[in-house]
Amino acid sequence: IEEGNQIDNSDFVVVLTSLRADQNVKTWVSFNPECDGNYTDFWLYQEFFSHTPKLNFTWKKTIATDDGLVDFKVRATHTTYRDNPYCKPQRKALYESYKNSKNNAYWYQTYTLGLWGFRKTGSEFWKCFQEEKHAKVVGIEKGTIHIVADNNVNPYIAISCWQIFNDKKLIRQVHELPCEHPENTAAKAANRVVRWLTQIDYKDVVFVYGDPSANAKSTVDDEGRSFFDKFINVLTMAHFKVVKRVQKSAPEVALSGAFVNEIYESNYQGWKIEIGTHCRKSIEDYTMAKEDREGKILKKRETDKDTKVSFERYGHFSDDKRYFVTTILAHEFEIYKSRSKRRGSVAA
Repeated sequence: IEEGNQIDNSDFVVVLTSLRADQNVKTWVSFNPECDGNYTDFWLYQEFFSHTPKLNFTWKKTIATDDGLVDFKVRATHTTYRDNPYCKPQRKALYESYKNSKNNAYWYQTYTLGLWGFRKTGSEFWKCFQEEKHAKVVGIEKGTIHIVADNNVNPYIAISCWQIFNDKKLIRQVHELPCEHPENTAAKAANRVVRWLTQIDYKDVVFVYGDPSANAKSTVDDEGRSFFDKFINVLTMAHFKVVKRVQKSAPEVALSGAFVNEIYESNYQGWKIEIGTHCRKSIEDYTMAKEDREGKILKKRETDKDTKVSFERYGHFSDDKRYFVTTILAHEFEIYKSRSKRRGSVAA
């Protein structure tokens, strides 16, 4: 199958079920890692690549049948123009020219590097976020961990984990925890945070940030506890010292978004933002979140075809980032707001 990304899942099923033989049948598929929309929802990615970040792999996929377990061997071989000894210098230059082109950054991701990417279609909320520029391979360094929680139930509770390096004026997202069902409650999401902190052997203070509306007392909880009451209680019971830094009110969406965009674009007040390349849900959110007519994040609702549950696909990790950056850079944000008000350029 040539250009395998240009067929849909039903076409692929027809091809496989139409090939009948007494001996083993091998199916070869070549393709560029691109699709319309979100690649993490694309059948080819979900079927063969979602289980691993590796580019080259041999994977034994086991399927249960009436005759027992049957193994399918799936092999992925990743290649780019660099593997082609016949690629001419002019062709190489064409591929590399996409690296510094804003309009063709997506093509650099897919055709030059041979990696899955998100195609930008316009009206992005994070206009100045560029994965190829701002996403870095990072690890956990010695220092404080900052946890940000956005308390949506569906599609997940978005928890992002950050570190700050004041000497370098660097803000870095080091991890993400999209807590889907059945972990999409305050206590279970917090338990997942505890497991991660334990896994990295973290023993320092935990700073907690997030949506100020999640401070509201719950009418369905017998003790009236809020989301953050329950979330922080789990961390405390696990013997972590917690400092709550949830703002009293949420920052204006359009203005806080413009503030973070300016950091991405021009290192406002000397600050930089890096996102760990392994934070795939976050990067998807930062790339795909759209802007509405008021300059806010477009919260378009979708309905899950299986559960019929209505949800907002994008904007949750984006909200995390807004809450966090405007809290730790509160002074810089105030300067930015006063400047913007004088210019009258950004709507709140």
